[in-house]
Amino acid sequence: MKKLFLIALTAMFISCSSDDDSNSSNSSSDVAYFTATVDGASFNYRENNSSSPSHYHSFGYGFNGNGFDKSFYYSAYILPSTTFSYYPSIDVTLHNMFVSTSESAETDAFYGLFNTLPTNYISYDDDSNWVKGISVTYIDQNEVFYTSLAGSQAGSSITFSNPTNGYDGNLQTVTVTGTVNCKLYNSEDVTDYKTVTNGTFKLIFREYY
Repeated sequence: MKKLFLIALTAMFISCSSDDDSNSSNSSSDVAYFTATVDGASFNYRENNSSSPSHYHSFGYGFNGNGFDKSFYYSAYILPSTTFSYYPSIDVTLHNMFVSTSESAETDAFYGLFNTLPTNYISYDDDSNWVKGISVTYIDQNEVFYTSLAGSQAGSSITFSNPTNGYDGNLQTVTVTGTVNCKLYNSEDVTDYKTVTNGTFKLIFREYY
């Protein structure tokens, strides 16, 4: 049975600082950023080229196994970097982007996968059935896990633009900008949810290794 490893991967990469003023304009010096309003509170995370950025970008990537198939997915996180913990944090994940039994085939296909990115939100069930799509995850200061996978996304939206190819060491990367509005549900109690509005981001996705 196909298993979703993203939750464990998220927990590994994510672990607080107070949110900044999200009205700050985005700058070309920003390596990555995610700005939004989350339940009325400003969320402004950005990594810049300074020696001590207040936030930093991290990669999540992997595949879900089902028989002899592999479904590759890619995540991009923005995390605080000014304390010993990493909450609140937020990520965008691209699910089931490439199905192959070969990691070298994924490497060959990687840049092309970003020519047309999915803009449909998927559910946990969709992911288990190999549906290509996106999710957004937010972990609050109390380490409560909220995700778009756990509930309806009627009226939600996400856009991607300006894909730029690059490298992280020997591994291929693609940097994209975009906008997002969605609902994020407590994975243990879907009556508890947060609304993300006016979201903008610049995120870097890296191939599986």
